[in-house]
Amino acid sequence: MARGENRVLKNRNETRRDKREKQKLNEKKDEEVKNDNIVKTDDSGVGIFTEETNKKIEGTLSKIIVKVGCITLMLYVWIFLFTKKYYPYRVQNQMLIDALQDPELIRHTVKVSYDYQEFYNKYMEEHNQPQRIHLLKRVDKDTVPTDEEVKEKEKEPVYEVDEDEVPIAKERKSDILPEDEADVEVVGDMKEEIMGGEIYTVDEIFEKLGIEKISDYQTYSEYEKNLLKEFRLDREMPENVAKKADYYKQIIERGLKEGDERFFVKKINDKKGYGLFAKVDIVANEVLGVYTGVIQSTDSEKGKKFEWYYSTIPDRKLEKMVELRVNGKNKGSALRFVNHSIFYNSRIEYVPYNNQWYILFITNRYINRGEEITVDYRKNPKRMPEKILDKWDKVEEEELQKLYDEYMKLKAQSEQASTKEEKKASAKEL
Repeated sequence: MARGENRVLKNRNETRRDKREKQKLNEKKDEEVKNDNIVKTDDSGVGIFTEETNKKIEGTLSKIIVKVGCITLMLYVWIFLFTKKYYPYRVQNQMLIDALQDPELIRHTVKVSYDYQEFYNKYMEEHNQPQRIHLLKRVDKDTVPTDEEVKEKEKEPVYEVDEDEVPIAKERKSDILPEDEADVEVVGDMKEEIMGGEIYTVDEIFEKLGIEKISDYQTYSEYEKNLLKEFRLDREMPENVAKKADYYKQIIERGLKEGDERFFVKKINDKKGYGLFAKVDIVANEVLGVYTGVIQSTDSEKGKKFEWYYSTIPDRKLEKMVELRVNGKNKGSALRFVNHSIFYNSRIEYVPYNNQWYILFITNRYINRGEEITVDYRKNPKRMPEKILDKWDKVEEEELQKLYDEYMKLKAQSEQASTKEEKKASAKEL
C-alpha cells in the first residue's frame, strides 16, 4: 500500500511539473508573437513594422488629419464670411448713413420731392380732380444753419409735455422742426426715399382696396371665439409687464376711438407696394396706434405679410397648442401698411389690457413730416419667412445704393464747379 501511494504522489507531482513547463512555454510563445507583431528585424538588424501595426498607425493619423481639416475648414468659412460679407456690409452701411446726412443731398432730395409734388398737382388739375394732400411746401431758404445758430437754439427752454397728452420723451424745442414756410429746412428723413406714386388718405385707400376699417379685434370663427373665452392672462405677470399695462391703459382706450389723421398712404413702387407716411411731425416714444385685425388660428410654420403673432393658447379638447395671429389683410387699421426696413424708426410693444394682448406701434425717434413709418420684422414675432425679409432688405439696399451713387455724382459735379471758380478767381487776381 505504501508503494502504491508513493507512485500516485509521484505521478501527481510530475503532472504538475509538466503543466508548469507547458504554461511557461506558452507564455514565451505569446511574447515572441507579440514582438513579431510589433517589430521585425531584417538582416541588418533594423526594426520593421508589421502590417497590423501599420494599419493602426494609419487609422490614428487619418483621424487626426480629418479633425484638423474640419477645424481648418470651419475657420476658413468664418473668416471668409466676416471679411467678405459682414465687415464690408457694416462699412458700406456706415458710409451710406454718413453720406445721407450731407446737406447737399438733403437739398437735392427735397427739390426732387417738390418737383414731383408740382407734377402731381398739375396732373390732378388737368384731370379735374382735387388736390387731396398738400404735403410739401416750397423751400425759400437754401443755406444750412451755422454753428452759432444751432447753439442759440439749444439755449432755448426745454419743451414741456402735457401729462394729459400721449406720453412722450421730453425734447428740446430746437429738436422740433418748424413748419412755417419761410423756416422749413428739411422735409422728411433722407434715409427713406420721398418720391413715389399715388397719394391717398387712409379712408381713400381703404375704400379703393375694399378693406374694412376696424378699431378692435374680431374673431375668424366660433373656434377662435371659444378659445379666447377660455384664455386668461397670467395675473401674476412680471412687474415690468404690469407697469406697462398701467402705463398704456388710457392710451389704448383713447387710441381705439381716434382716427388716422396723422398718416397718409402712398404707393412707393411695384416691389414694395403701399406704405404708411407721417402727415405731421411725430415726436419720439409716441404711440402710433394699435394693430387691429381678425384673430385666427394658423400654421406656426408659415407666415403671411399682414399677420402678427397674438398668442399660443392650449386647446383642451384636442389636447394641443394653437397659435393665434392677427390678420389685417381684409380688416384692420392704418398700421397694416407699415413696411419692413433695415432703417426702421418705430418698434412693437405687446401690452396686456382687458384680458387681451394689444399690439402697439411706438416711435423710436423723431419722425419728420413726409417720412415713411417702418419697423423691423426680424425683431418682432411677425412670423415672416426669412427669404422674404432677405428679399426686402436687398431691394432697400439697392434703392439706397442708387441714391448714394446719385449723391456722389452731384458731389463730384459741385467739386468740379468749385475748382473751376477757384481757378477763374486766381486767374483774375494774376
